[in-house]
Amino acid sequence: MKALLFFILAIVIYAFIRFTLNRINSNRGQEDLSQERPPKTEEEMVTCAQCGVHVPISEAFVLGATPEHSSDASEEIYFCSREHLQRYRQEHADD
Repeated sequence: MKALLFFILAIVIYAFIRFTLNRINSNRGQEDLSQERPPKTEEEMVTCAQCGVHVPISEAFVLGATPEHSSDASEEIYFCSREHLQRYRQEHADD
């Protein structure tokens, strides 16, 4: 009989501790969510001249404009990766 009471008491203590810890953790999660995050700023997207993928301008690889691609010589050509920039240069080396 004593073993049964001890077992029941252990289950009650375990349930109480688990319930308390779950409430503490859930309150922490709500506090984290309630903190305002700074709004994301919009960034210009550019198209890779080699494959057509859109990438943020801050992550793009840039090549100065070539006359055959634009009437405005100050325009730049963007690429999604260094490999595409190099491939573009190789393909247009004789231009």
